Amino acid sequence: MDFRLKVFISVADNNSFSKAAKELSLSQPAVTKHIQMLESIYGVQLFDRGVGFVKLTTRGEFFAKRARYILNGYDMLEFEMNAVSGYHTRSIRIGASTTIAEYILPKMIASYIDNNIGVKFVLSFGTSEELAHNLMDGELDMVFTEHVEMEKELVSTHFIKEEVIIAAKKGTSISEKLSLEQFRRMPLVIQEDSSDLSKFITQQLSYQQLSLSDLNILIRSKGCEGAKSFISNSSIALAILPYSAVKSEIESGKLESVQVEGIKWQRNLMLCYINNDFSPVAEELLKYRYI
Repeated sequence: MDFRLKVFISVADNNSFSKAAKELSLSQPAVTKHIQMLESIYGVQLFDRGVGFVKLTTRGEFFAKRARYILNGYDMLEFEMNAVSGYHTRSIRIGASTTIAEYILPKMIASYIDNNIGVKFVLSFGTSEELAHNLMDGELDMVFTEHVEMEKELVSTHFIKEEVIIAAKKGTSISEKLSLEQFRRMPLVIQEDSSDLSKFITQQLSYQQLSLSDLNILIRSKGCEGAKSFISNSSIALAILPYSAVKSEIESGKLESVQVEGIKWQRNLMLCYINNDFSPVAEELLKYRYI
């Protein structure tokens, strides 16, 4: 049953039976059969299927939440049994907000694994609120995110201070420094309302008696990659992005940072965990945060 759950989660994450089959080294008919078996066992339709698309049904979304919880439980069982047995092989469940997970954490984990062979990680993405909830429920061992208030006693340490910049395509006619009023009129790309970055921007704007509705927002992007792609092909648009997301493009000369009068934003990113058994892992990971 646990393997069927892994197949289900792979299809859900990829929105595709064929991609799940490739990821799991199975045939597509085998993946389809596993999903059909789950649907038969529980008497529900887990996916809406159409030409060129696959998406979770409402019941499928609920099933996915419980399936992830169960699979995380297997990982935690492995971790605890290995700890009791004295083995070094273990799985550590890390949650991270999207920007950290995509642009900061991969290098850290890769460097950690190079120096701690046998350690395994299970990485989950989410908003700060979602990650805090999962951490307090015991579904995660540690989270890398913006600081949020949590009801349970935990260990919280400053992870990194990240600049949030206003980026544009290099070599456009956009001035290197704009007045606040000029900035308000510029075509702008930002992330969707539910993202941590959008919430941060909203908070920062409020200090200047502004709101998102005061800006000329053309596009709400699902993530940083879409925003970068748009401004890379536009001579007039700006995007508000974490520096870690555009570091390589700025260093290669594809994008540039645009200064706006009165705006210099930085956000504090935190590492939080509850169980002190994870202190050595957390301390070791932090050694690689600037790599």
